[in-house]
Amino acid sequence: MYSFGTLYKPVKNVLSTGASDKISLSVNTKANPDFSVGISGSRTESGKVDSALSWSQKLKCHGVACTVNGSLDQDATVKVSVAANGVAKGLNADLNTKMKTEGAENNVTGTLDYTAEKFHLTGHFDYTTGKDLLLASSVTGRVVDGLVVGAEAQIKGYPPVDKKDLLKKYTLGARYSMKNIHIAAQLEESLKKIRVGYAQQIDDSVTVAGEFLHDLKSTDKPTFTLGTSYTIDKESSVKANINTKGVVNATYTLVVNPRLTTAVSVESSVFTKSVSKVGLSISYDA
Repeated sequence: MYSFGTLYKPVKNVLSTGASDKISLSVNTKANPDFSVGISGSRTESGKVDSALSWSQKLKCHGVACTVNGSLDQDATVKVSVAANGVAKGLNADLNTKMKTEGAENNVTGTLDYTAEKFHLTGHFDYTTGKDLLLASSVTGRVVDGLVVGAEAQIKGYPPVDKKDLLKKYTLGARYSMKNIHIAAQLEESLKKIRVGYAQQIDDSVTVAGEFLHDLKSTDKPTFTLGTSYTIDKESSVKANINTKGVVNATYTLVVNPRLTTAVSVESSVFTKSVSKVGLSISYDA
């Protein structure tokens, strides 16, 4: 059984092209099969530069598979995460921290996942220094073969608040899957927004998807998006989509060799006939 966060994944996988105005480079190397180190950097069109050094260590503790990840960015922000799989049958856990050297807005989050044959439960907490402690929970369950429904809610855990302010937001969702077709729907942001998606794998190379998105509290017209994912060969693929606002996104990904992967992304407007964003991503595994 899959989690609530993956209900919409088949549609999102096709429509998310990753188009941006960012040039990014990442290099990863493995000292051994269980330990890896990486560096990454990016620069946006506005000139903002981000960089980070990261590492990952896989461990086995009393039969539990653990992964410890860490990173240090150019602002001296340290991130550390620990993920444990197989704490008990069907139970996984993770803990994440984000610490800035000046001590402002330090953040810690944690998640417990429990998976059974016909349902999935998730519990989550999120605390940032000087802000509310947020608690979240989600559940998905198989109603009939192919149909999964779920809900997710987030509340303010601390400091104490009035009951009317306790519930921060909630989302309802459902997905129906057949052999090569997925239909998913979500009522998001406390039922303020509706999203309905359709994804179909035509063959081994082509997958198509469509989405209807409408803000129920807005007078704006709904947005329709159509997209496709096409695998040209083992080394290259293309993703593209267009919506009723005239925005076109496209990404071309090329595996130059087993270690080097590049991607070029473009965003443009049909109505203005202009290219607004161009992105380049290079990833190398040493």
